[in-house]
Amino acid sequence: QDQYVNRGLRTRAFPGTPIVEAMLGEEGVFSASNEIPQGMRVAAIAVTAKTAVAGFVNPHDRVDIQVTYKTRVNGSTIERTRTVLEYIEVFAVDKQRDLVDSDSESIYKNISVLVTPEQVNLLRLAEKKGDLNLSLRHKDDDVQVAADGIDEKELDAQYRALFGEDAIAPGGGGEEYVNRELSQDKRGLGESSDGDVDAEP
Repeated sequence: QDQYVNRGLRTRAFPGTPIVEAMLGEEGVFSASNEIPQGMRVAAIAVTAKTAVAGFVNPHDRVDIQVTYKTRVNGSTIERTRTVLEYIEVFAVDKQRDLVDSDSESIYKNISVLVTPEQVNLLRLAEKKGDLNLSLRHKDDDVQVAADGIDEKELDAQYRALFGEDAIAPGGGGEEYVNRELSQDKRGLGESSDGDVDAEP
């Protein structure tokens, strides 16, 4: 039993759980920093239910990290979303290094990821520039996609291509936007062409 002496648990254990050597850290080391690979860093990201994939993220999962920020294009301010890091390992969720309790109704507040020193700098700059979001991916899907970013104008163009010009409300003017197709549907359900609702018989 000497191999169990002066060694801390690497994962959470409950009363009655058999303790095996694989669950233990190195002798005399009781900090999570012992689990950080040489040359790597752990960086924490503040999250919400929305940005943390509704609470599905667990330690050792792989995620991509996106940033949504405002930028100026031709004198106009628009929002843009870009992927800044791909296939990043989750080191911990709050202070948990093993699976998060799926029965818990509370959402965690921080996710710590395992990154290189250069990625730490990129992550911190992106955090200052805009809002960070995570997207969960399969642990074996390690292909670096390098997906193009998208801004509001490009999103509007895609909507128009899919649904027609009326799919996007025109900007400015302060006038209420009315989708003509929906208006026609309303008239078919009893609204007259001048906008008045037909009286019931």
